[in-house]
Amino acid sequence: MWQCPNQFLPNLIASQTAKVFDVLGWFAPITVKAKHLLQLIWKSGISWDEVIPSDLHAVWIRWNSELPAVNKFPMSRKLVEKQATMQQIQLHGFSDASRIAYGAIVYARYLHRDSTITISLLTAKTRIAPIKELSIPRLELCAAKLLAQLNSTTAVDLAVPSSNLFAWCDSTAVLGWLRNPPPKGSMFVLNEFLLLLTYYQHPSGVMLQPMSIQQI
Repeated sequence: MWQCPNQFLPNLIASQTAKVFDVLGWFAPITVKAKHLLQLIWKSGISWDEVIPSDLHAVWIRWNSELPAVNKFPMSRKLVEKQATMQQIQLHGFSDASRIAYGAIVYARYLHRDSTITISLLTAKTRIAPIKELSIPRLELCAAKLLAQLNSTTAVDLAVPSSNLFAWCDSTAVLGWLRNPPPKGSMFVLNEFLLLLTYYQHPSGVMLQPMSIQQI
């Protein structure tokens, strides 16, 4: 059973959150809250053996009390459909960002030989926004790079051809940077762009596309 530390010390909280085993990132919206709390603790300037402030204490108690509800979510252990019934597999990834965090998620779209289609959640990843504040477009660029990496590694694991990889991004800034390289004066944007481009142009890379309601 999940135990809440009696003493609300940063080192105990970090230890408890590390016990959440979510290798595929299916519960990323939940675990990212704990990551953000640890960042807030770090930003508060207290040491690892000091009791956290009351406002962060309340955040920890609330997150810890919600965690047992994870056990109520049924998840299929079968990630890949049977090859005998499958005609095509596509990977569709989505990226997004906020002031707090950014992330990426990848779904598999299976076209079966009887023309039916099934969708399966495969994996997701989140990152907390850096302590040094970044603009939303820059965080969206970080999310797009994370998605490109996640989509690419998933495609390798499942032997999905590059023609069946799709990355969906609703950031006009990111899409604009892909069409027209960012100015050389913006080193952060340029570096992230070049890393993203290695996946965008590589045979195992992805194609970023704008997203419409009809296409979802």
